[in-house]
Amino acid sequence: MTIETVSKAIVDLGEHITGIYSASEPPPDNLDTFQLPCLMVWAGRAVDDPQQGGDAVFVETRLYRVQVAVSPKGQGLRSKVEEQCRDLIPTVKNFFRARANLVGLAWVQSVKVTGDSGVVQLAEYDNNYLGFEIYLEVTEYVQKTFVD
Repeated sequence: MTIETVSKAIVDLGEHITGIYSASEPPPDNLDTFQLPCLMVWAGRAVDDPQQGGDAVFVETRLYRVQVAVSPKGQGLRSKVEEQCRDLIPTVKNFFRARANLVGLAWVQSVKVTGDSGVVQLAEYDNNYLGFEIYLEVTEYVQKTFVD
């Protein structure tokens, strides 16, 4: 399983979340207001456990940052952006809680929602957008590759 495969599965599911207008894998270079709210996935840190899994595979747990851009900074009323984020945060979290194995994705053992960022400026877009992140911890088996 690759990071791209897991990210794509997250985005494919995210397209079906009520209140999300678009989802993108990989994340777009630029955002347009007609795309918002837009769900994207950023791969985070991973912890490998070579003691688990056997001779051919090991267990990897990676944090995926599911980011939702909601509004350009300075556009619209701050209270409305905050309200929209407050509505979307639990919606997105609960959606992924209900899909604890990314709908049967091979090799994925578990998916846990481990938290959220609250409403933040999105650093990946030069702090020009407001939104939030949901943190998904994905545990999967990864094939060992031996290199001489």
